[in-house]
Amino acid sequence: RTDEEATARLAAQAAAAAEAQTGRVRILADNGWSTVLHEGRELGRTPLTIDLPVGRQTLTVLPFGQSPGDTRTVTVYPASTVTLRVTIQGQQE
Repeated sequence: RTDEEATARLAAQAAAAAEAQTGRVRILADNGWSTVLHEGRELGRTPLTIDLPVGRQTLTVLPFGQSPGDTRTVTVYPASTVTLRVTIQGQQE
């Protein structure tokens, strides 16, 4: 039983440490929607809330899913949410 408790405690500590290594980014687009990419991987379409690793992260925002996009850098903090708001210029084609 003591081994099971120790294992459970270690698992809980590992989960807490992993959670502390990520933060949340909320991406909002005014005047339309955008596709959001991180390191070349599509994350989804705005409005979007995603967990990312702590530190400086570079996101590419594609207005209406079209290139050229806008590159934005955000600083992600542990167990916190930062908001990135982008303004879409022009109209959807």
